[in-house]
Amino acid sequence: MCHLINGEFQQNCILQTQKRRLEILVGLVLGFGFFVCVVWCVLKESCCVFCRIARREEPGTALLPCEDEDLVCFRDIKPGAPHHYLVVPVKHMGNCKTLKTEHIPLVKRMMEVGKAVLQKNNFNDLNDVRMGFHWPPFCSIAHLHLHVLAPASQLGFLSRIYYRINSYWFITVSVMQVSFAVGFQL
Repeated sequence: MCHLINGEFQQNCILQTQKRRLEILVGLVLGFGFFVCVVWCVLKESCCVFCRIARREEPGTALLPCEDEDLVCFRDIKPGAPHHYLVVPVKHMGNCKTLKTEHIPLVKRMMEVGKAVLQKNNFNDLNDVRMGFHWPPFCSIAHLHLHVLAPASQLGFLSRIYYRINSYWFITVSVMQVSFAVGFQL
């Protein structure tokens, strides 16, 4: 507590009080910011439809048999081909633009799951398959998901545009792998 002895002491006291109030305010703002960040992260996963599907909270979406416990696979609700599946990590990840070199094994596992699901559904011509990711801002769900389409030769007119190989809006896994191999980060 400050007492008035002379003008200088009073001025020091006022500065100390203002500094303490500012420290309290900053602490409250930072604490609130952290709280908002935590709440946002929780809400993001509870609002993300792919997170809910991965947790089996969407009864209308049937999960297909998948050998990898970190991935789920299900049919696309707007199929672009007779076989159109999405392979999705169980743990929330951003879109394909967030992928780094350390994610190459994950992408390979996603491809393997996609191929296995095709084969389990009696599609064996793996040369007639298109696998890739929609590039932001052209992805409708901000959770990493691999499109597996087959037979690629039977894509309709709009699907050929929408899943066009290495366009501005769709990047195939093979181009992504080459980009990482030469050291290019997406």
